[in-house]
Amino acid sequence: SDGLSVVRQVEHHSDGLSVVRGLCVARVQEYLRTAAVRAHPGWTPYGSAYSKAGMQQRLLLNMLNRTTEYHSVVEAHLVDALAHIDGFRTMGSMPPCVAGSLDGQLRAALPSLLGPQADGDLVLGYMQLTACGVENKIGRHTDSPAYGEVIVTVGLVGVAQVTISNKGRPLGLPVLDIADGEAYVLYGRARHVLEHEVWCPPQVLSPEYSINAVLDGAHRGAATPARIGLTLRYFRRSWCELGRRPRASPSGFCSGDLVEVRDPLNPKQNPFTYPAWVADARGSQMKVVFVSDGLTAEGEIEAGAVAWVSMRDAIHASLREHKRCEASLNATVARYFEEECGSGSV
Repeated sequence: SDGLSVVRQVEHHSDGLSVVRGLCVARVQEYLRTAAVRAHPGWTPYGSAYSKAGMQQRLLLNMLNRTTEYHSVVEAHLVDALAHIDGFRTMGSMPPCVAGSLDGQLRAALPSLLGPQADGDLVLGYMQLTACGVENKIGRHTDSPAYGEVIVTVGLVGVAQVTISNKGRPLGLPVLDIADGEAYVLYGRARHVLEHEVWCPPQVLSPEYSINAVLDGAHRGAATPARIGLTLRYFRRSWCELGRRPRASPSGFCSGDLVEVRDPLNPKQNPFTYPAWVADARGSQMKVVFVSDGLTAEGEIEAGAVAWVSMRDAIHASLREHKRCEASLNATVARYFEEECGSGSV
């Protein structure tokens, strides 16, 4: 079975945190046990300490989703923004059991967030395997904006305990136990503002998943993990499309349109587009009012902010994006007109 008929349980918490349980990961586990993965040259040590089992604290392996038409856009971004990190200089190819089956299961569980594989607003860009030793702790952090818009981490081997906080302050959310076939999903505020930390509690090691790569000059041979997680990183289709298109003469935008605009502040590190309402369009420029859709990294660009942007950096918003913006669009536009009238601009 490809897992698409499995009954999944989805828990939606506040601030863009969801948990999906009941994913079928047997094919991915089988893939992990192959020699091609266990001895893959792309495994990269991360963290200097060793666990009690003698394994490097963490090992990472990145693989690009080359089944999507946008793979060259994502790869160029990763190489440009993250070339200083060893694991991004050369990446393998994501296997079909992830790019097809597992991604499909997640889209079925989270249709309003991810949408269909063919034309959903979020494109699976790359995956990251993380192998951890016993009692390894990934300290609280917020992932770099360069890693994409939506993050889904799926448990494959062992158990991880995940805690969400705001600069170390608890939010009243339970500690999440993420076992095989379970995933936690970060988007919106949980992705861009809140912090998460991951603890690998004492548990049985998994020798059938031992990693046989050369880790560094001092530690070679098999490393036996207690936990392996798979992180899937999604990028907006609008951002991918803008990256793929030739920068031709702009056309087709007018006042009142809802568009998605490439990040005007830090486009290299922030692979995002932001929804915006067109207030005015002149020549190749347009005046836009940014709108919240629950996904964007507010704090970088707040809803209600006004800017002039190039039409070449914009694309018409999808119908799904229109729906996500319904809650804030009218209020944001009304506030814009109130401020413009108060200043005498209109």
